[in-house]
Amino acid sequence: MCGILVVLNKQKKIDSRRGDQALEKLRLRGPDFSFRDILFHDRLYFGQTVLSITGKPSNLIDVYHKSHGGRFNLIFNGEIYNYQQLSRRFLEPRGITNPSGTDTEVLVNLHEVLAPAAVYGNLEGMFGYIVYDNLKKTLTIGRDRIGEKVLYLFEDEHVLMIASEVGPILELNPQLTIDRDIVRQYFFTRHLLTPKQTAFRGITVIPPGHVLEYDLERQTWTTLQVSTVADFIKPEKLEQNSRRTIDELALELEDVMQASAQAIAPKDVSYSSVFSGGLDSSLASWFMQHALPPAHFVALQFPGKDAVSENLAPFEKILGRPIETFVVDLGLYRTFLERVYQAAGAPLPTHSFISQAIVGKIVRDLGSKVWIGGHGGDELFGGYEFYKKLAGHQKFPDQNPSAYSGFVPLGFEFQNWQPEKLQAEIADRWRECSRHYAFLDDAQERLVQTVL
Repeated sequence: MCGILVVLNKQKKIDSRRGDQALEKLRLRGPDFSFRDILFHDRLYFGQTVLSITGKPSNLIDVYHKSHGGRFNLIFNGEIYNYQQLSRRFLEPRGITNPSGTDTEVLVNLHEVLAPAAVYGNLEGMFGYIVYDNLKKTLTIGRDRIGEKVLYLFEDEHVLMIASEVGPILELNPQLTIDRDIVRQYFFTRHLLTPKQTAFRGITVIPPGHVLEYDLERQTWTTLQVSTVADFIKPEKLEQNSRRTIDELALELEDVMQASAQAIAPKDVSYSSVFSGGLDSSLASWFMQHALPPAHFVALQFPGKDAVSENLAPFEKILGRPIETFVVDLGLYRTFLERVYQAAGAPLPTHSFISQAIVGKIVRDLGSKVWIGGHGGDELFGGYEFYKKLAGHQKFPDQNPSAYSGFVPLGFEFQNWQPEKLQAEIADRWRECSRHYAFLDDAQERLVQTVL
């Protein structure tokens, strides 16, 4: 996990000292080293803090994020899993090498040989990146389709800022205030369900799956490409799968999981795998063990919350290895709640941030630099008890029935705030998602697929 920061002063030279102070807010995301450049007539601050996972960039800090021909500069958060294949296919035939051995160097050099949309289309991974084109005087911003790596945006008539967290933006613009209406939504949705907004007025989110171009001279935006999760929906594939047996589908899933584990296994650093007993983390841990065994298996136990995580002995028997368990009591949770709020500099989009922070501390103390889990996979597999209840719907509902992405009244109200706007937004998203499955005649199947 790295941290990236871009600041454009639209009217005069940038204050690099203040930029450095803002970049320091991202130090926790990139503790290995950092770099920054002052570009575009000294009006553009371009910086990154680095958590080094692939290759050996530390000996080439000043050059590994700049393209072979000198035209492009890159700041990048995430990992490109197929970077070696892309290097062999597009760069090596043109004599462009990768001295640092990093996915960063491959990504920046791909812009020398491919158009921005073509670069994006060939990437497999989780990422948020910004490329400065010294010839065209543009910024190209790309964010992965699933939205794994967030990029926050603030722009007014004086400044443009893009960052991995809101903290650097608040450091440079401390007068920004909390949007209380957005914060109130959290209490009715379990997670903040704002795909573009944040809890701060004026700070938005660059949407997942977008490739954008910002013209620094004209100070204008252009959308180069948009990809969404809905692009994965293939009616013909669903129809074919409906005729296959469970065993056939399970074998295909196994092949996909094996290939994914091989792709994401961090070859150059020690890593741990997090095991909760849920579908996603259990599958992830099993396949990682067979792809490249992790240094540690780690589990958090929340007494009274999850019976599965309190008895991991059956899983240890299958894995053939111990799972190191750590109990999270109220005191530990409260401590990390405070730490996470301080680090994020904002109300949290989801409560799971606290658990992730606790895991991060444990894994770091164990000597690992990376941890792999199944975060979000239970939704993909329908791995919660709630999903079994969908069978009770006799017809396709007008409102989202999900406890995880719908509106959940909690029995209280906020003064001078009505939830109708939030309910309407959730309903609009529900109808949009359901349209992608309009080809399904079976109302029950359409409901399940739309909820997932």
